[in-house]
Amino acid sequence: MKHKIIPMFLRINRGLHLIDSNATIILVTGFLILYFSINSQAASSYATSNSSSSVTDVKLIPPSRGIYHGAFTDFGGEENEVTAQKIIDFENIAGKKIVWAYFSNNWGSEGIVFPEAKVKTIHSLGIIPFIRMMPRTTFDEGRIDPIFTLQGIINGNFDRELRRWADDAKRVGIPIMVEFGTEVNGDWFPWSGVLNGEGKTRGYGDPTYPDGPERFRDAYRHIIELFRKEGAGNVTWCFHIAPSQETGSTATLESWNIMKNYYPGDQYIDWIGASVYGADTPNTKWKSFTNMVDKVYTELTAVSAKKPIAIFELGVIEDPQQGNKAEWIKNALQSVESGNRYPRIKAISYWDEKWTDNNGKTIDLRLNSSAMNVDVYRRIINSPLFLSQPQFSNTNKSITTPMPGIKNMAMTYTPVNRTKISNLTIGNAVFPIHYSITGDGNKLINLSVKDVSSLRVNIDSQSNGRLTIALPRKIIDSKMQERIQDSPYQVFENGAYIRAQELNNNTQQRTQAVDFVKGAGSIEIRGGQTLTSVISAYSTFYKKGCDDVQNGSRYDFRAYVSDIASSMDVQKSWSKGYDDGYSTCGSHPAFSRMSP
Repeated sequence: MKHKIIPMFLRINRGLHLIDSNATIILVTGFLILYFSINSQAASSYATSNSSSSVTDVKLIPPSRGIYHGAFTDFGGEENEVTAQKIIDFENIAGKKIVWAYFSNNWGSEGIVFPEAKVKTIHSLGIIPFIRMMPRTTFDEGRIDPIFTLQGIINGNFDRELRRWADDAKRVGIPIMVEFGTEVNGDWFPWSGVLNGEGKTRGYGDPTYPDGPERFRDAYRHIIELFRKEGAGNVTWCFHIAPSQETGSTATLESWNIMKNYYPGDQYIDWIGASVYGADTPNTKWKSFTNMVDKVYTELTAVSAKKPIAIFELGVIEDPQQGNKAEWIKNALQSVESGNRYPRIKAISYWDEKWTDNNGKTIDLRLNSSAMNVDVYRRIINSPLFLSQPQFSNTNKSITTPMPGIKNMAMTYTPVNRTKISNLTIGNAVFPIHYSITGDGNKLINLSVKDVSSLRVNIDSQSNGRLTIALPRKIIDSKMQERIQDSPYQVFENGAYIRAQELNNNTQQRTQAVDFVKGAGSIEIRGGQTLTSVISAYSTFYKKGCDDVQNGSRYDFRAYVSDIASSMDVQKSWSKGYDDGYSTCGSHPAFSRMSP
């Protein structure tokens, strides 16, 4: 993001220190000593002989139909304060699960270190960690970094740290997405082409190629090649630029600064994309989504003829004097959703954040800056064309290892086994529930109603695995407060909160995938609008049956039931409620107590 800068601050090992211009050289020199001391110690503990185990290449592939839904979920000013709650909060606002969660790996404050804890936190929610490699020691704009230079990367100055990063990523085995050098064609970040040779051709490499783009291209290639040598095949590599009309200075508008000059090549990159903001500073003229994307889409298709395209950053501020935020969001989502104007856009990622700039002005990109924004976003993003379930290459391969103490870490991305049926009994009614379960020795024992708002699935889990279960909406569902839009189910494994992945939904049912660990005994699924409708209706008809027996009358409820219950199983259950009440009045106290 271009304008979120913190000038005159240096962040060292997560500390924030105010400096003046006279102290800058002293502190940067101190940082150099500290940085290389820390990394040399870490490097000395790094096993030079890497693990012989290999990771099968697993890449996020574009969906054949639809658009992935991702987000940056307000991970703080340094974009790296990753918490599960931040993600859950965003999903509750959006009303839909995200495919990836975006965060920054700032080399200055964190070192060139794989952010394992953050990756595991995101993965525990069934979401892909998307990591921005940010080679910077400060957040100052318009100056080259004193340590992490493109030339230094090319020269191999950071190879040991990068190899360790790759080896840790491979060891953890979680599918991740990585981009290096965000928005390189702008003039703000220290890795920008403007600061690393611009359009000159005599300072580096090919004398016919502009030095700035060539240095970036070669540095990125160098990183990817190191990862490949380490066998880290669980990384999906992304190339992320800024729209050419938003790149800053006059120099960035020159012909040498075209996107294609920076591109490492199709043999290196899996996804390409751009940032698109209607406005990210107050009191500036807004740009419509389509006006911006019409141009950037053409430029991206020139970069690669086949790679999927993503809007890696999407947003607009709350500034009523300049524009209507809800209308801008509506235009953006509908333009992508149609698939006609931009058929190769296969993912969007909303940047949800609020901060105060150096002039004391509030920058509010959050969806919930107004209720209207939330309503528009929810309504459109809940189209079945916006997807919450990722698709991977080599999905028949398991790539994760158990992670003790962390729930829901056993994502295996294995094909679903043949569907089975388990019967759920509610009173005298029986509902067939379709499911499948993966993992050696794993089996479903039974289904039961815990209370009027949840379903319990008892399992025998001999190994890590996945339960895929089709939940009829008339039995258990989860809605927003207004009961129009779907909301995520709440899922608990042995009482601990985990997240389910919604594989598909329709008017009849919602299919959920729940990853569990060895030893899990029960999975509880809670909804916002649940079994109450079935049970209450059954008990209502049961009570009516009782009344009719006592009154000496009988009424056929089947016609009424068929009008309000689309599922034949539910129709039979409700009719059976009346029949049971008529024939065995008083024998179901658990249900009669729930009667209206």
